[in-house]
Amino acid sequence: MEPMVYLNGQFLPKEQATISPMDRGFLFGDGIYEVIPCNNGRAIALERHLDRLERNLSRIKLNQAIGQTDWRAVIDTLLSQSNLASSGIYLQITRGVAERRHHTYTNDLVPTEFAYVFSTPPPPDALKPPAQTMRLKSQLDLRWQQCDIKVTALLGNVMHYQQAIDEGFDEALLYTQTHRITEAAASNVFCVIDGTIQTPTLDERLLPGVTRSLLIDILRDYSHIPVIECDLTLADALNADEVWLTSSTREIAPVGQIDEHRIGSGDVGSVWRHAIDLFQTHKFDYP
Repeated sequence: MEPMVYLNGQFLPKEQATISPMDRGFLFGDGIYEVIPCNNGRAIALERHLDRLERNLSRIKLNQAIGQTDWRAVIDTLLSQSNLASSGIYLQITRGVAERRHHTYTNDLVPTEFAYVFSTPPPPDALKPPAQTMRLKSQLDLRWQQCDIKVTALLGNVMHYQQAIDEGFDEALLYTQTHRITEAAASNVFCVIDGTIQTPTLDERLLPGVTRSLLIDILRDYSHIPVIECDLTLADALNADEVWLTSSTREIAPVGQIDEHRIGSGDVGSVWRHAIDLFQTHKFDYP
């Protein structure tokens, strides 16, 4: 039996879950979403995801949605209906249905709330590395200037990602006019350079990923390798010993190639093995 989905206070079969075509999430991408990774029925870093959800709802002034639903109970119910060893919870809140399509909105709209559980690949294992490392296509970042807000309007990310796929790569690596790396189309970026682990400093051009923050905390607490948040250029990534992508569904994914340039040996690196081993050991230790 396929697990139920959650929509506006009800759990129901996915084929019965419908929204109005006048929903602002459908018409404008006017909403916020989260993807929460889960292993063996347990959510990873749940409090961080819910805190980010609340912050982002506040950023787009969807304040009436904050605190209205017990998302922990919703997530527990969705997970209890699923027997997936590795899964994710997709959670979305839009501004709701308006009588007419207009760029502006009133504050009396009732938010639309939706969530469902989906299958994800098993977590990476230091003893069983991926058969292949990822191949990235570098691209000038053409998205809007508030990528730190996790909005549902992801067309810019979609176009970057699809361009990389169409050119035979696995993901896009985005950079600014000054060649400063922001992030990948759907992931944060880490580089191993001169015995340090480096990742771009947070600003409005990149998403503050929960897996990113969780990995930084684990490495700083349990690893001898320094972790540095700093500006990184495309040249830094091309010349790095290792490059990784982090996201809720990938966890930590090693990169073997950027454009036509091989990263390190092109294979999974020793620092990645160290990092993924620590991540799998401690990822449930942090709220």
